[in-house]
Amino acid sequence: MQSSKNLIQFICLGAFILFMGMGLSAQNNVALNKRATQSSNYTSSSGQPSKAVDGNTDGRWQSGSVTHTQGGGSNNPWWTVDLGEVHDIRKIRVWNRTDCCKERLDNFVILVKNTAQESWRGFISGSQRNTGTNPLTFEGQAEGRYVMIQLRNPKGILSLAEVEVYGLPYLESVDTPNGSSITVSNEYKPATKGGQVGCGNGTFYDPIDGGTCWTCPQGYKRTVFSVKSDKACERAGGEKLVRATRHGRGGGLIGTDCPGGQFLDPNGYCYSCPQGYNRTAYPVTSDKACSQRVPADYQNAQLVNSAKTCGSGYFFDIGTNRCWSCPEGYKRTVFSVNGDKACEKISVSTN
Repeated sequence: MQSSKNLIQFICLGAFILFMGMGLSAQNNVALNKRATQSSNYTSSSGQPSKAVDGNTDGRWQSGSVTHTQGGGSNNPWWTVDLGEVHDIRKIRVWNRTDCCKERLDNFVILVKNTAQESWRGFISGSQRNTGTNPLTFEGQAEGRYVMIQLRNPKGILSLAEVEVYGLPYLESVDTPNGSSITVSNEYKPATKGGQVGCGNGTFYDPIDGGTCWTCPQGYKRTVFSVKSDKACERAGGEKLVRATRHGRGGGLIGTDCPGGQFLDPNGYCYSCPQGYNRTAYPVTSDKACSQRVPADYQNAQLVNSAKTCGSGYFFDIGTNRCWSCPEGYKRTVFSVNGDKACEKISVSTN
């Protein structure tokens, strides 16, 4: 009897380990028909967030299965789904709208978190762009209950035909047929910091093309747009203020006449602003007497070189721009690389 019991335990344990190791083939679309929300609705009856988890991947608007946020806002449009419980997420597939407007799904991020109160974490590194393929597939590993897709275009419109999330619920134990159980335990340790990675002074890192270094023209700063777009770098708009030029006293019968292009100040003198400037409400003798509006200007970023990579046994963390390693037998988790749960070892036992 004891040998039979051990055999059953061995078979169950082996089956469980096989199930855990099957990866994506053992996972289901855990977002299907789950509760979804978005930053705004196109109307009260169309473009609703639930359209992206109804199982219909048809990207034509007339099919009635495409989400749609309102345009012209300033909230970086977003869509979220609540998976109902924390899952080990391994793959996310996104179907874009196909009858028009494919460019709307451009420069976006996919984020996850475990609870409604905690901060969002990245499932994909940096922003992704619509490549024209349908669906877009992103593979990784993250622990989360909530999944968000957010545009990095403040005034954009987000439309999704379908979003599939593949993963498995986190399990602590599984009952075996003979009454014993298989227990999965987690042990965490911090990661070890390695050397600095990435780009030199005056450049910035982008994960595109396997990690690359870029610069913006002098006076310009990096924007939220794709590093390969013509709006990657921005010189912010503003107001330029200068002094007015004083000329002679006003002429005419009562001393109020000034030559063309000049204006009279109550102090009795004629003044003029430089070409392209207008008079402000500041005193005519101040350094802010004349103003000129300077519009925002965008430029392309310039590729410098490929970013440095981490050596064997190390992994790159985009947040710290450094290489890190986990202790032997441990693997990287979804927790902060600076925290005590950066690395994890999973143990399986029966009792």
